[in-house]
Amino acid sequence: MSLQSENRASQSSWPLAYARAVRLLSNGEHRNAADILRVLAISVPEQPEIWEALASCHDAENRVDIAQALRLVGRLLQQPSIFA
Repeated sequence: MSLQSENRASQSSWPLAYARAVRLLSNGEHRNAADILRVLAISVPEQPEIWEALASCHDAENRVDIAQALRLVGRLLQQPSIFA
């Protein structure tokens, strides 16, 4: 599989994993949700909702400092020059 094909696959399949992580988060399974969201953050870092959900996992674990840093990373990755 070419790198371009892999990239398209990750771009189209991440919402399924994200939905699973959101369900886990809503069920109070913050650590399991965070595991999925960390992989997604590496795979598709340009998706701000992934960073926000990962930050919410850390908020739920009372790790507000990490949550704030994750939100900042998510905002920084929204800058046009990052992926241009």
